[in-house]
Amino acid sequence: MKRTYDLEQIRDHMEHLLSGRPHLPLPGHAAWHPPTDAYETEAEFVVRVDIAGARREDLSVVADGRVLRIRGVRRSLPSEGRPQFHKMEIRMGVFERHLRLPEGCGCESFSIDYQEGILVVRVAKGPGRTSGPAGPEP
Repeated sequence: MKRTYDLEQIRDHMEHLLSGRPHLPLPGHAAWHPPTDAYETEAEFVVRVDIAGARREDLSVVADGRVLRIRGVRRSLPSEGRPQFHKMEIRMGVFERHLRLPEGCGCESFSIDYQEGILVVRVAKGPGRTSGPAGPEP
């Protein structure tokens, strides 16, 4: 079976390989990509994003055609004095994810829920839409 990769998948793989220093973005990329699940049910397309520690007011979800754009910022907690890190794996700063929605999913109607560090975006499917691949991420 031939496997194809889009640029975001390759970027995520490279970040995983370089995970000894995940707090540093790859050159040319200011935003990091939080872990994300995307799946379909009979009635909707669901996206779950792990952004624990981000504040609700720092989140943005925008639908642009068939592309769902999720952006936000996870801010560092203030510390007393100058910290000397022994391990630094939690990413801070600006994050974003762009997901292409499957045919028949209308961006006109979606809901957002953010609880316990997980952002859930639900996009309603149009009538007659069946499950299938959404295509590569933009």
